[in-house]
Amino acid sequence: MRAFSKLFFEIKGDTASDWLTIRGERPEGAPGLRYVWFVLTRKELEKLIAGETDTASDGYHKVAVYGDRWTFYDFELPLNKAGTFECKYLAVDLPRVFMRAVQRLARKTWGLMKAARDADPRGEHTYDRPTCITLDMTPAHVERALRLYGQGHGEVVLDFGDYKAEETVAFLDECKRNGGKTFNDSLDRVQCIARNSTWSVFQRAKVRVSKDWDGFYWEARTPSGRRIMNGGIVNHGAREGGHDWSVHT
Repeated sequence: MRAFSKLFFEIKGDTASDWLTIRGERPEGAPGLRYVWFVLTRKELEKLIAGETDTASDGYHKVAVYGDRWTFYDFELPLNKAGTFECKYLAVDLPRVFMRAVQRLARKTWGLMKAARDADPRGEHTYDRPTCITLDMTPAHVERALRLYGQGHGEVVLDFGDYKAEETVAFLDECKRNGGKTFNDSLDRVQCIARNSTWSVFQRAKVRVSKDWDGFYWEARTPSGRRIMNGGIVNHGAREGGHDWSVHT
């Protein structure tokens, strides 16, 4: 979002359709797309946020969504049958949790707009019935959103289970002190796997660790408790009396 000098979300609706417009402006001379003006129907927004699709089209304006990254690009089909061409694009981070909040606000606004239309079937009071609600994302709003929301922003907790937990903790502490850089890098890598399942600072992922002979068995779990990966942290240098730790999945 920082790529934009101005950023607005416009929630609109009428009897025919509901839609959300993303409008962004960039400084003079910025490379790639200078402006973004992209219209998403309610159905398109729902599918993108739910992860049912990762692309949407607004005429020759296109967007591809992967995680937090929204890549806007203008794609006009060339007239020739073959060849190469260039297109301007802009990749920005619109955190998934933040966009879900925008979606919730849009749903509520569309509901209020529909209720107002239903209460006035003859259209006698359209002059005091808003047809567009604009969210102005100031620099302060942008910084707060990017600080609070985004993949990998959460915490990771080590869970030692109920079986010989004290033995595992003692061995882990010993390896942290004496296992060298390879052990600590391996432990960090496992925690990073779990942390990447978080999407805001309010979420907490978990790594379950247990002693496994002269190494460790681990499971990375999402904030909801779902296991996403498991494996071991193994010391390949143990037989020679040294330390050469690595992560196995």
